[in-house]
Amino acid sequence: MVSNENRTVILAAVIVGISLIVGITLGGYFVGKGGARFKSDIRTVTVKGLVEKEVKADQAIWVLRFRRAGEDIKDVHMKISSDREAAIAFL
Repeated sequence: MVSNENRTVILAAVIVGISLIVGITLGGYFVGKGGARFKSDIRTVTVKGLVEKEVKADQAIWVLRFRRAGEDIKDVHMKISSDREAAIAFL
């Protein structure tokens, strides 16, 4: 017959063994999940916020308006033409 003291030692050994098995199993599970999650995070990019980038412009459009008033249409036309030439020369 097994004595009462031996039963206590065997029961303690079984509890420790089961605890180790459960702990190692859960540890492996969580390490595996963490590795899979880490691996999937490598393939994604998340961007938040404002991004600015300087770009060289090769075309610009400016709308220029000339206004002249007068009594004679020919004089007004000549003044507008003169203003247009001055603007082109400036640019």
